[in-house]
Amino acid sequence: MIALFDFDGTIAETGPTVSECLALSIEKTLGRRPDAAALGRAMGSGAVLAGLFEQLVGTVSAGTMATLVDDYLAFYPDVDKRLTQLYDGVGEALDALRAAGIGLAIVTNKQTLPTKQSLAHFRLEEYFPLVIGAEAGLAGKPQAASFHQRIAPHYHGLAPQDFVMIGDTATDIRFAKASGLASIWVSYGHGDAALCAGLLPDATAADMKSVARLVLTMQDRASPEATGLITAK
Repeated sequence: MIALFDFDGTIAETGPTVSECLALSIEKTLGRRPDAAALGRAMGSGAVLAGLFEQLVGTVSAGTMATLVDDYLAFYPDVDKRLTQLYDGVGEALDALRAAGIGLAIVTNKQTLPTKQSLAHFRLEEYFPLVIGAEAGLAGKPQAASFHQRIAPHYHGLAPQDFVMIGDTATDIRFAKASGLASIWVSYGHGDAALCAGLLPDATAADMKSVARLVLTMQDRASPEATGLITAK
């Protein structure tokens, strides 16, 4: 079994960090700050960064969007260190899964660089030999192409049923369904609860301890070859 984890709202509580960086970037470039309610709605969407800005400021020129994104990425490392916190039980859950031979990877619509920076800050990078983040011109969640083109080639010989997607938003559940993966919705994150429940994920977890228990239960249905080894790059 290969467990694909979202990052924001699943591994770490990044809501205050992302919201503050979005607000700082918009304030710097456009001279105004979005209100808290708008930031909360954007966070719950699971969108890529440009999509978050579009929800908050509407359509802007390509140059303005590039400036917003660049400012966000510049603000992020310092704000991340101040405000981001791991959810309770993350380390214990990851240890239990790794000990059981579960392969672990991060699959997020967050940019790859800040994701790796956060993992390093929390000393979690050793758990995740594969980090799939948002990259220009490459498919992301919820597109099935993200799985087939960017994830599956790293795990030679494994089928979609050997994977489970764990995340907090409708984007994660839709990605799993489009790709033929099992899904675990974590109800403690940023997603819209009614929307996510209505998409009928395979399981729901209220905390990381429950995530580990559910993945271990699902392991029985995976191929014997589904281990944590990345067999192709």
